Amino acid sequence: MEDIYMDTHLHFCEAGEDIEPYEKSLQRTISIRLYQDEVEELCRKSGKVGLSIGELFENFVADLIYGTHTNGSDERMYIEQWFDRCYFSIMPEETFLSYLLEMREIDSVLECWEILQELKDLEEPDCYDKEELEIQQNTLEEYFQEYRTYTREPTEDQLEAAMEKVLEWNKEREYLLEGNVPEKSLGR
Repeated sequence: MEDIYMDTHLHFCEAGEDIEPYEKSLQRTISIRLYQDEVEELCRKSGKVGLSIGELFENFVADLIYGTHTNGSDERMYIEQWFDRCYFSIMPEETFLSYLLEMREIDSVLECWEILQELKDLEEPDCYDKEELEIQQNTLEEYFQEYRTYTREPTEDQLEAAMEKVLEWNKEREYLLEGNVPEKSLGR
């Protein structure tokens, strides 16, 4: 087999050599802000059951999002009830972002926005570029109009302002997916 790849720049690793880089690729660092007494209580809580704080959070998040390593259906049910009862879920603002996430159209809208911005930046667009720009603009406006039509109490009435929030959210998502720490931390 090595003769086949003799003139290539492939590196064959030893068995298990790729495990540590793979495990590191799964890690994300997310900052939270807690008071000193809350940290102390969190340490007690996690230590009582033999978990690190990170492991405790991993279990919590896995149940919250129906992750790969969930603790079971009851745990998922109770954490969903907790989430639904929290102040942020009782009467959430009906934003363009929340609509796109609910409808699973966020990536389509982001792609449309990116293409639209690239076309707007062209110094000398040809007729095809102008046609494509119009198509992308209309598509984006259709998404926004659907949001305004199908949402009971839409909080946004300007596409550009709504897109700023979508882009801000996406920036944080991309940082986390790349394994980086976002500029703003999660906190109070």
